[in-house]
Amino acid sequence: MEPWLSSVDIAKGANWSAELSRQLKASQFAVLCLDQSNVGQHWVNFEAGALAASMSENRIAPLLFGGLRPQDLTGPLQQFQVTVFGKAEVKRLVKSIATAGSGSADNRISVSGPSWAALKNKIDRIKFPQGPVDQDTGQLGRRARIPPAERRVLSFIAEVREESDFQAGVNPVEIATDSGISVTKAEYHLNRLAADRLVRADQGLWDLTEDGVAYVIEKGLA
Repeated sequence: MEPWLSSVDIAKGANWSAELSRQLKASQFAVLCLDQSNVGQHWVNFEAGALAASMSENRIAPLLFGGLRPQDLTGPLQQFQVTVFGKAEVKRLVKSIATAGSGSADNRISVSGPSWAALKNKIDRIKFPQGPVDQDTGQLGRRARIPPAERRVLSFIAEVREESDFQAGVNPVEIATDSGISVTKAEYHLNRLAADRLVRADQGLWDLTEDGVAYVIEKGLA
């Protein structure tokens, strides 16, 4: 796999537009790094649309930083499966990139140890703009005040997701056992989190929504 970055790999004096178009057509995977400083820029959506047109069936992955959430994306960016920066999500992204390059996933891929710690340390030192308040629901304000008991529920669900390779949800009994509370209280917490669009239920099993994944990562709960 050979990465390519226009600001580094296009030679001085080269036809920037022609070279960019050529590289896009030859690429199998594109990562769009987004935060509050660029997500609303018209050129970002323009280039996202150009990527979608140039790369045909190949993959395009917006990578979100600084509290940016999936629902903050607009225009062409909304059609892509996003990655919110965090260990578990980046691991999935790296596996997807490897699959695009080789045609099969390599189970030996690891996002851990010194390499992950070094990357996370560099990202954590970046002063990203603060994430926006959802003007339609005001959810960001409520989420900032989610009590510790409900944060623990989110953390437990995130741990189960990672251990099961993102295939399993949890039931209220498991949450009650982990938190040392009654099943009734576990269901109460789950319903409050569901009202905040952080979790959802499917056939009795609870899992994080995309908003929930973003919240867990932003608050360091996973």
